[in-house]
Amino acid sequence: MSETPRRDRPYGDIVVPTDGSDVSTNAISEALTLAELAGGTIHAVFVLDPSVVAGGPLEDLTLDTSLDAVLDELEHEGEHALAELERAAETEGVDVTTTVREGTPSVQIVEHADDVDADVVVMGTHGRKGVSRALLGSTAEKVIRNADTPVMTIRKP
Repeated sequence: MSETPRRDRPYGDIVVPTDGSDVSTNAISEALTLAELAGGTIHAVFVLDPSVVAGGPLEDLTLDTSLDAVLDELEHEGEHALAELERAAETEGVDVTTTVREGTPSVQIVEHADDVDADVVVMGTHGRKGVSRALLGSTAEKVIRNADTPVMTIRKP
C-alpha cells in the first residue's frame, strides 16, 4: 500500500516549537486540532539557547549560579514542556515526536522544519515574559522570514 501523497495531506507533518509559555500552549492546541483533522504528526521542538545564559535575561540568576546549572534548568524546563505536549497529543490521539536542540532558536526551528520535511510550522507570536518575550517575538519573525515552510502564528487570546 502506498503512502498518501503530500497534496492529499497538506498538514501531515507539523512542527511546533515550545517553551512552556501560555502563547506556546495556545499554539500547541491549534496544532493538535490541525493534526487531528489532517491525520498529521506533531514534531515538537524545544531550543536550548545558550546565548540567553551568556548575556541575556534570566530571572532568578545569582552570582552563585553556575552556567551548567542554568543550562540544566533550561533543559529541564524544555523537557517538561515537551512532556506536557506529549500528554496532550496522546489525549487527542495525535502522533508526536519531541526533540531538544541547542542554538539560536529561529535557526534551529527552521532547520528542524527542514529535517522533518514539515508542511507547516505552528508557533506563538511571543513567548515568555519580560525581555525574553521580545526575543521570542523576534524569533517568530525570523522563522517567518527564513523558513521555506509556511508558518502559522498564534497570538495569546
